[in-house]
Amino acid sequence: MVGLLDSLEVKGLTLKNRIVMPPMQTRLATPEGAVTGSLINHYIQRSNELGFLIVEHSYVSFSGMLNKRQVSICDDNLIFGLKKLSSSIHAKATPVVIQLNHAGSHADEKIIGIQPVAPSLSHGCRALQIDEIESLIESFSMATQRAMKAGFDGVEIHGAHGFLLNQFYSPLTNRRRDQYGGSLENRMRFPLEVIERVKKQIGRRLLLYRLGADDLDPSGIKIEDSQKFAVKLEDAGVDMLDVSGGICGS
Repeated sequence: MVGLLDSLEVKGLTLKNRIVMPPMQTRLATPEGAVTGSLINHYIQRSNELGFLIVEHSYVSFSGMLNKRQVSICDDNLIFGLKKLSSSIHAKATPVVIQLNHAGSHADEKIIGIQPVAPSLSHGCRALQIDEIESLIESFSMATQRAMKAGFDGVEIHGAHGFLLNQFYSPLTNRRRDQYGGSLENRMRFPLEVIERVKKQIGRRLLLYRLGADDLDPSGIKIEDSQKFAVKLEDAGVDMLDVSGGICGS
């Protein structure tokens, strides 16, 4: 029987055990989202005995910033600090990826200075136009490119906890009537297009997806939906699924 301390081979990368530190926001970045010494020390202190580490969610576009002092990956000037972070964790012989996210309707207008965006019109938010969706797909792609330059072993795309990709996937938050809304196939489209574009940047490195597998709401996503979505994600090239659930507020 496989145990928690047994190693695991994933896409040519050896995890020394099966203990994974999931992404948990620290708010230890600078106000501009740059890596700080405190952020590096936070991860160094937790890296020694891990098989794998996922750095907290970093915003791929300023419009997707959740709160102050969140890590940013939306500018090339941030690569230097991110590289210091990845190399410090690698010095502990721990593989590391960074999570990429857009907060969608959860972005704070007081912080980003513009009206937050969402799949559909909702209180305080406006619905994304098709050309804006394409622009956000490119933002995830460029963020992945920066992560590769910063030396991470891959990226995780955040599709859970009520953030933008989860908002597109869930019928609770997606009421669109175009190719990105309505049926399960249409609601999966935006996340899968993000994965397709990210895959082109990642080469042989790891691609993870944090899947909000169940909204825990009778009108929302159910496990049966996510069983179908998981197959689509694997077919699209995802190497690991990081399964979570409960869209925020349910």
